[in-house]
Amino acid sequence: MTLADVLGLVLDFREAIAAGLLVSLAAALVATPRTMHKLKGAGITGADVHKEDEREVPEMGGLAVFLAFNVGAFTILGFGDVPTQDALLVMASLVVGAGGLIAGVLDDLIVLRQRFKAFIPFAFAAPLALFVTDFSVNFPFLGDVNFAWVYPLVLVPLGIASASNGFNMLEGFNGLGAGLGIVLATAVSVIVLFEGELAALALTFPLIGALGGFLWFNVYPSRVFPGDTMTLFVGAILGAAIIVGGIEFWGGLLLVPHVVEFFLKMRGSFEHETFATGMTGDRLHYVGPVRSLTHVVMKRMNVSEPRLVFTFWVGGLLWGLVVIGWYLVHTGRLLS
Repeated sequence: MTLADVLGLVLDFREAIAAGLLVSLAAALVATPRTMHKLKGAGITGADVHKEDEREVPEMGGLAVFLAFNVGAFTILGFGDVPTQDALLVMASLVVGAGGLIAGVLDDLIVLRQRFKAFIPFAFAAPLALFVTDFSVNFPFLGDVNFAWVYPLVLVPLGIASASNGFNMLEGFNGLGAGLGIVLATAVSVIVLFEGELAALALTFPLIGALGGFLWFNVYPSRVFPGDTMTLFVGAILGAAIIVGGIEFWGGLLLVPHVVEFFLKMRGSFEHETFATGMTGDRLHYVGPVRSLTHVVMKRMNVSEPRLVFTFWVGGLLWGLVVIGWYLVHTGRLLS
C-alpha cells in the first residue's frame, strides 16, 4: 500500500501528469524568488552584459528549476497510477537529471573544461542504461534497427551527454534557454503522446511547468540567470525523455539546431560566447567569426535582445512543427 492509497488520492496517469505540470509551475513560482535572494546574498551573481549598466543578476537560478521539476515528477510518481517499469525509467531519469545539475553547478562555480562537462552526464546515464529494455531505434525507410548491447552501453550515455551539452550551448540572452526548453519539451510530448509512451510525459510535463514558472523571472529584463546549472540539467532530462519515449530519431531531429550550435562552438575551440560584441542603444551588434547561431542573427538582422530571443523561440517552434509534421506523415497519422 502506498501513501496515495492511504490518502485516497490515486490519480489516473493523465490526471497525474497534468497535476505534475501544475505543481512544478507553482513550485517554480515560489522557489525562484527565494533562490534569487539566497544567491544574491551569497554573491553568486553575473553581469548582464547586454544592458548598459551591466547590472549584477543572481546566477545559478537553475537550482529552482531542478527543485520545482522534482516536486512535479514526484507528484506524478507518488499519486499517479504509474506501471512499475515506467516508474523505474522515470526514477533512473531523475538520476540523469541530477548528473546534469551537478555538472552545471561545478561549471558555474569553478568553470569545467568541456570534456568534463560532457563526462559527468555521460556517467550519470548508467541507471537509465540499466533499465531500458528496448535496444532498437526506429529510422524512416529503414525501420527498427536493433543495436543490442551497444544501445545501453554506448548510445544511451552518449545521447544523454550530447543532449545535455548541446542544449547548454545555445544560451546567453534573457529567457532564451528557458523558452527553448519549453518548446522542445512540448514537441517531445506531442510525439510521445502519438507513440503512446506516456512514461516520458512524467519528465516533460514537470519540465514544462518548472521552466514556465522560472521564465516569469528570467524573461527580459531578467531578474535571474539560469546558469549552466539549468541548461545542462534541462538537456539531460530532454535526452532521458527522448530515450524513455523511444523516439531517438525524432528527438535527435528536434535537437538539430543545438547540434549545429555545438559544432559552431567547436570550430572556435569552445572559446566564443553567444554574446554581442557591441550595442547601439538597445540594438545588438556582432563583429567577428560566426561561432554561434546568435551571431548569424545579429549579423543579418537589426535586433534588440527581446527580439533576438523571440526570433529563436519562433524558429524553435517552427522547426518543432516541421519535425512533428514529418513524423505524422511518416507514421501515416496525418492522413488517417
